[in-house]
Amino acid sequence: MKAKSVDYKKTIARLWKYLGKQKMGVILSLFVSFLCSGSIVLGAYRLKPIINNYIAISNWAGLLKQLIGLGIIYGIGIIASLLQTQVMIRVAYKTLHEIRNDLFKKLQRLPIAFTDTRSHGDIMSLFTNDIDAIQVTLEQSAIIIKVRNQVGQK
Repeated sequence: MKAKSVDYKKTIARLWKYLGKQKMGVILSLFVSFLCSGSIVLGAYRLKPIINNYIAISNWAGLLKQLIGLGIIYGIGIIASLLQTQVMIRVAYKTLHEIRNDLFKKLQRLPIAFTDTRSHGDIMSLFTNDIDAIQVTLEQSAIIIKVRNQVGQK
């Protein structure tokens, strides 16, 4: 088979159509991403007053309460981070499932002459390799978003 030139804008637009069907998952992922970022910022913001108002003057009872509060804030951030990862992975796999179903339906509608003039392995290889490339891209995007979110806040 001869390789076609790729129109990246069309490809991205088509991929966004599939991701758009997972709007709630994407929105939830963004929300928990902000929650995770907010917990990191809030936790860091509370450190200076804890040091100045509790550690510096040896107020150990007050310090314990502040550390429990700080632990709750960071705990919320950890839970949000885990939830974000799970939601993005679920969105990626649902999107890939829908793409696979559409490709299968397309393959079923192709005329017999199409499959007779091409190697069956080539057709399946193209479908498999293209979907694998999309899968890797979506999974890495979820990981990159998470890592940038965490690194950008430190």
